[in-house]
Amino acid sequence: MSDNTQIKVKNVVIRQEVIERINGRRDIKPLLAVILKLHRTSIFRLLRENTPNGHLTKMSSVDVISRLLGISPSEVLTEIEIQEPCAAV
Repeated sequence: MSDNTQIKVKNVVIRQEVIERINGRRDIKPLLAVILKLHRTSIFRLLRENTPNGHLTKMSSVDVISRLLGISPSEVLTEIEIQEPCAAV
């Protein structure tokens, strides 16, 4: 028996304007490094790459970012579409 149920996952990234504001602040990156248990230089890389559904989109990261920037958590993230490759027939 085949189940064709598909789960649609939202792909989110940090908004570009939020990344710019984070890069302009010295207090946010060290806190993110502690929360994510990563080296501070990794935070710079994560901000540059802004990978969909990556470390920076975790609720703990979004919470810190939103509180320190004085914005709501929903203003931190933006949904993006990712083109999935077509399956060969």
